[in-house]
Amino acid sequence: PVHLGQQFTCPGLTFFLDFARQKNAVTMFQLMLNTARSVAQSLDGELRDEQRRVWSLTAEQSIRRRIQQYFMQQSKPGNVIDVASLEQT
Repeated sequence: PVHLGQQFTCPGLTFFLDFARQKNAVTMFQLMLNTARSVAQSLDGELRDEQRRVWSLTAEQSIRRRIQQYFMQQSKPGNVIDVASLEQT
C-alpha cells in the first residue's frame, strides 16, 4: 500500500478498492477481481498482488480474510481499527 508522501510506479493497470467504504466489500472485491481478470486476459497480461508477485489463491484468500477481519472489528462497539495492522495478516 502507498502511504502519504510515497511515490508508487507500476507498469500496467492498477485496481484499488477502498473496502472500508463499501456496504458489501466481499462482493465488491469479487466484482473488482472479475474485472481485473477480464482486463488481464484481454490485454494478454497477468494479475499481481500488492507485493507485485504473481496472483495466487493464497493472495486472494488473504485479502478476503483481511476484509472480513476489518468488518468483524468494526462491528464491535467502541472499537477503533488500525487498517494498517490488517495488512500483514
